[in-house]
Amino acid sequence: MCKISIIAPVYNIEKYLDECFKSIQNQTLKDFEVLCIEDCSTDNSKSIIKKYVQIDNRFKLIENSYNKGVGASRNIGIENATGEYIFFIDPDDVILSNCLDILYSTAKQKKSFITCCNVLMWWEDDSKTKFKVRHKRRYRWNKLKDKNFEALNRVIWNKLYRRSIFDNPDIRFIENVYHEDIDFYWKCFVNYPKAYVIRKKLYLYRQRVNSFMSCSKPDDFFKNHAFILNNIFNYLNKTNKYSTYQNSFKKRVKQFIGDAHNKSMQDYNYLYKNLNNELKQLVDKITITENS
Repeated sequence: MCKISIIAPVYNIEKYLDECFKSIQNQTLKDFEVLCIEDCSTDNSKSIIKKYVQIDNRFKLIENSYNKGVGASRNIGIENATGEYIFFIDPDDVILSNCLDILYSTAKQKKSFITCCNVLMWWEDDSKTKFKVRHKRRYRWNKLKDKNFEALNRVIWNKLYRRSIFDNPDIRFIENVYHEDIDFYWKCFVNYPKAYVIRKKLYLYRQRVNSFMSCSKPDDFFKNHAFILNNIFNYLNKTNKYSTYQNSFKKRVKQFIGDAHNKSMQDYNYLYKNLNNELKQLVDKITITENS
């Protein structure tokens, strides 16, 4: 067993893959494995992975038989992970050389199931902006309650997860959708609502102009929003946690409604018609309250 399994879903990302992998190789913590889930890329991504597999036995290539998407690829990584902890990375991002060392040592010291760091986000034109977890002290425990459930940012890649978390089969990524990290965040933190937060910015997130999300079709985008809301709502009811987190869930619903309204009434209607009946009633109540 190694200390950390790093899961990297790879698809048509040859431009950035070397930079990402080199940042992993440069880690001060050396005891890790890198599970590269190659999702039938049409560029040179697989060849780059093979190069690292040949020169560094910590890198492992897992090839999908067909294009399964990022959610399914991450799930495959989870099933193949042997590390004590799991860390997700997007292969167009990079991590600072002490990222894994600080996350791991903190997780061990604090006995935390989930340990978070801050993030620096930057765009391809080299402009930079801060993207951080909001907290006052340098280090602190963060207990997620109804009023602040999404306080740790809904992304998955600035967090170190104890692998035993995934013994619960519900804590997986939904497949064939985008924004799958929102659904994952809710299922993960509903079961493990306490995390330790490190103020240091250890993960560098690249915002690409031609990323998948910026190119998605509005119809697919809001159908996807509806699917995620339905999924989270059903899970909260299944686990008898809806009453515990109902206010935060309503905030999530309002956010998605607002996104659709900002696009057009047609997009809002597309989102609405794909909700289940209970959620439609909730949206109606929210809309009536906001318009009264």
